[in-house]
Amino acid sequence: MAKRDQPHGTIPAVLQRELAVMLSRALENRDDFVLTWEPRPGEEPAPGSQPVAHIMTGNLITVCRLNALLGRVMVYEDEGARSVTVPLNNVRAAGQSSDPPKRKPQKRVAKKDQSAHS
Repeated sequence: MAKRDQPHGTIPAVLQRELAVMLSRALENRDDFVLTWEPRPGEEPAPGSQPVAHIMTGNLITVCRLNALLGRVMVYEDEGARSVTVPLNNVRAAGQSSDPPKRKPQKRVAKKDQSAHS
């Protein structure tokens, strides 16, 4: 049987709720969403500090930084790093339906052919 990593602890309910709210808002606003842990797993916290989670949203990631992060994910894939890229060319702004607007059915009235009677 493969050895599983030991859990790093449970995520407090307050943090779970805050994560859900911040992620939802970031998705609605098309903001960047960054979650990172300090210290990194396997590292010891600095003397006098405790482990923390940083949750950041906003216009944070430049194209240059994004490419660096994607490159870093590729380097550490064998250690479990993952990235998902989702094309957004067919995604509409928040509040807009992806279905075309529905129109009322129009009544079709047959017109008499006037050309034959002229």
